[in-house]
Order: sequence, then structure tokens, then C-alpha cells
Amino acid sequence: MADTTLPSIAPDERVRAVIDAVRPAVDDGRYAVKRVVGDQVEVEAHCFTDGHDVLRVILETMYRALGVSRTRAFFLLKDAALPKARFRFGMGQSAADMRTWMEVPLRGTQDLFVLALNQARDLVIKDLRSPELDPLIPEWYRPTTHERRYAVLLPLVVNQKSVGLFYVDGDEAGAALLTPTVLNNLKVLRSQAVLAIHQSTLRSAARKR
Repeated sequence: MADTTLPSIAPDERVRAVIDAVRPAVDDGRYAVKRVVGDQVEVEAHCFTDGHDVLRVILETMYRALGVSRTRAFFLLKDAALPKARFRFGMGQSAADMRTWMEVPLRGTQDLFVLALNQARDLVIKDLRSPELDPLIPEWYRPTTHERRYAVLLPLVVNQKSVGLFYVDGDEAGAALLTPTVLNNLKVLRSQAVLAIHQSTLRSAARKR
């Protein structure tokens, strides 16, 4: 299996990316766009970035698509040697959120994050309070779900290996926005991240020749 190198994060963590002209938008993205369930919606944006920040741009596009006032979006990077994933960057989180998500364990019983990252499964949860879901909720995760109704976990799979995870969650109003079209758009964005990593790997290989 070929080695996979993710686009590196700048040492000073500055974001060399600009996202502008996101459409549709309500009050410059402060509120989620409303639509009738089942209606199609296309999300457009002008994105300017270099290879280091492509994952940030994709995560922010997901974040804005579901309404920045009620959404959290994180990118977790899977540890290559240890059974855990590490928080790399996010939007909409508090300082407490960041501390909780710094290291996500991926060992022991099957839970949402083990299924998504170790088995490379897309997970769309429209009701985090569902009793049927309870066995899959890890204890560290429970306190983070207060006021959260839905969650979407999209693993980043490169060369048949999970290397990271896009995670998005939100409140009950946001759950109504998770139409098949919106979910498909999120998966398309994830596919763009995979393509960007492939291109970055090819460029790195070419420079070494």
C-alpha cells in the first residue's frame, strides 16, 4: 500500500486561504439558509488557497453550508502509529471543545469514531438522542452533544486507508437541512480533499526525482 502524505499544516498555524462570495447566504452566513425539504440547493464559493490549506477550505465550506451560527466542524487526523485521532483544526468550537477533541481514542468497543475511521464508513446521524444509538456513543463524547441534534462523520480515505475525518454537528434546526442533496454536496467536498491529497503526493514524488 502506498504511503500517504497529507498537505502539511503551517508551523505557525496561519491560514493562507480566503473564502468569499458564498451563495446562498443569509445575513452573511450568520443564519442557515431555509428551504423546503427535498429541494435541491447548490453551494458556491470563491476559494483561494495553496496546498497547505486545502483541507481547511473544504471544512469551512461544509461549515458555512449548514449555518455558522449553529454548527461545529472539525478535522481529525488519524495517528499512524497509535489508536487515536488528533484534532487539527475546526470552526464553531469553544475552548472546552478543543480540549475535549485534542485526542479521540480509537480502541476498545465499537463506537461512532471507530466505525468511521477504522472501518471507513460514512455516518449520518439525524438524532443523537435516539436510544438505538446509545451503545455507539463513547463516554468522552456524551458531554459534547448537549444541544446537538445531528452529526455527520465523513472519513478521508486515501489509497484504501483512512487518514482523517471530517466531523460536522449542529442543532435541531440544522438537522432539517440534511437533505440528500446537501449530504451529497458534503461528500463531493470530501472527494475534492482526496483528489487534492493525491495531487500533492504526485507533486512531492515528482520533486524527489
